[in-house]
Amino acid sequence: MEVGGYRLISRIGVGGMGEVWRAEDMKLLRPAAVKVLLESLAEDPELKARFMREAQTAARLNHPNIATIYSVGEIDRTMYIAMELIEGQSLADRIAAGRVPAAEAVRIMAQVAIGLAEAHDHGVIHRDVKPDNIMITRRGVKILDFGIARDVSPRQQAALTRAHVVLGTPDYMSPEQATGKTLDGRSDIFALGIVLYEALSGRLPFSGATPTDTMVKIASAPPQPLPSMLPGVPSTLADVIGRCLQKNPDDRYAGARDLAADLERVEAALDDTAAIPRYTPTSHLPAVESAPPPVVASPPSMRAPDRGAATTRRALIADDDELARVLLAAILTEAGYDVVEALDGSDAVRRLKERRFDVLFLDLLMPRVDGWTVLDFLRKRQDRPEKVFLVTGMRETRLAAADQELVSGIVTKPFDPATIKRLVN
Repeated sequence: MEVGGYRLISRIGVGGMGEVWRAEDMKLLRPAAVKVLLESLAEDPELKARFMREAQTAARLNHPNIATIYSVGEIDRTMYIAMELIEGQSLADRIAAGRVPAAEAVRIMAQVAIGLAEAHDHGVIHRDVKPDNIMITRRGVKILDFGIARDVSPRQQAALTRAHVVLGTPDYMSPEQATGKTLDGRSDIFALGIVLYEALSGRLPFSGATPTDTMVKIASAPPQPLPSMLPGVPSTLADVIGRCLQKNPDDRYAGARDLAADLERVEAALDDTAAIPRYTPTSHLPAVESAPPPVVASPPSMRAPDRGAATTRRALIADDDELARVLLAAILTEAGYDVVEALDGSDAVRRLKERRFDVLFLDLLMPRVDGWTVLDFLRKRQDRPEKVFLVTGMRETRLAAADQELVSGIVTKPFDPATIKRLVN
């Protein structure tokens, strides 16, 4: 089979976006890897144009730590991207063989950071930094899939938020990526911190039973401190990882080149002679499962509920905190609710006048009209929600007797997904 001047020889793998083939460039007679993308990518002209533009941008990257993109095109409605064929061991396979010694892990990730810095300098964000996309070769470390992971998804696959497509592997998303916000290079730095944490410990810093659970933890829960699992980890290395995993991008490294410099300083201080690549498995350490394939999260529904559907369950989230609304909406949508959001108390009152809701999550501290005032409004109505949950950052919230008659429970921030699921179910 031939695609765009490349003869496809054997299939290397299958992913959420298509198939990867070992191939040969029929003109230059050199080996290549060709990713044949899902046909549905070509169905949306806007999406196809954006993919082509971003893949062409990534093709301009020329760096020893980045797999080179040779060409991108479309043949008979089949979109493809041809790139350098990388022979070696993925970091996912290396981690599956056992925890990676500190010096080896730092040396690998320093090269990844240097490659990311080059991409960021050219305005390219990877958006799917994970062990499967990091290859250890005899000539060093290579990052795969630049120009592919960025904002490419079939139109019918849903987004986490109203305005943004969220594509990536949930375990390695940044908080801003999980909540559909605008990204910059610091999102890749967060993902790199997750990968380094996993390489050293054999465990992910954020992991839930479902993709939604995982993204909620990424956005709101702290990771287990690395020294508690690996008492011997150098404090300088733990500090580097901790800085990468800050929820607020402003608290992370300003750029990947700064991170690479710190990793190189840590490496110089480590007393370890481990070499790269390291192909011999450390059999005395337990194996861990490799990363799952990319998952596209389902969006909170923002359409008006169908008044004629007797089985439709409606939920209203009244909170001026955008992150809180996104996380609650994801959980409620997964539980089968049609979700409407209110940005403050006055907006919540307007929504409650328009229709009846089965569940209300009500933030107590909102501008203009606070949650307490909304409770007073509900007290006078017959068609109030069956369940009302107060949302607060204060753990010692006390309710008057009259409020206790209206309120079903109190939810404190940061959210625990399991608790919220138990409440709504």
